[in-house]
Amino acid sequence: MNIISKFALATDESTDTLLNLIIELASEKFGQQLQTQQLNEFIEKYYNRKYFVSEMNSMSNQWIMVYVDNQAVGYARVTSKGEVPPAIDNMRAVRIGDFSILETAWFARNAFTPISSAAFFNASSLFPVINTRAFKSENALAVA
Repeated sequence: MNIISKFALATDESTDTLLNLIIELASEKFGQQLQTQQLNEFIEKYYNRKYFVSEMNSMSNQWIMVYVDNQAVGYARVTSKGEVPPAIDNMRAVRIGDFSILETAWFARNAFTPISSAAFFNASSLFPVINTRAFKSENALAVA
């Protein structure tokens, strides 16, 4: 089993892969709670391609895709948008804006241990590119 993470660029292929994954994640997450029409309206409203492409092209966001055996199973969005905790308000900071992994891929492939797995959510393993001094404070990574 080969597990890798890659930065997603706003190419047509990456955009389609990420958008399809996020729609599948939304369906998986909310499918039991919403009727089909409500779910479709939710997806249409929040996962509109034009808005999504602008978010991918935003200099404030970086998208990271997680693949298991070349199949997209999850993502993380790292962003500089949002409030900065007072402890680091004088530093450049990024935070994990959101992340998700397909439950069906998670358990069906036995790719990961349950969500509490510290190894997967450890910032240094998820973002091996960040080699600078970093610390966590209220869900933000401050890079000095």
